[in-house]
Amino acid sequence: MSPDINVLNKMRELWSYWQGLFDGCERDIKRLMKAKKYAEYEESVNLILQTKKSL
Repeated sequence: MSPDINVLNKMRELWSYWQGLFDGCERDIKRLMKAKKYAEYEESVNLILQTKKSL
């Protein structure tokens, strides 16, 4: 098991709680939840935050 998985599991819990704050980002949040590596996770978070900033 990758050490990334432990961190990702904890962060997914937070995002499951926060996802209601990010309307219109459902696809990106779904991608974030499926991320298996930290780099994929980070890319998804950046997309979500950029989308929220532009709204």
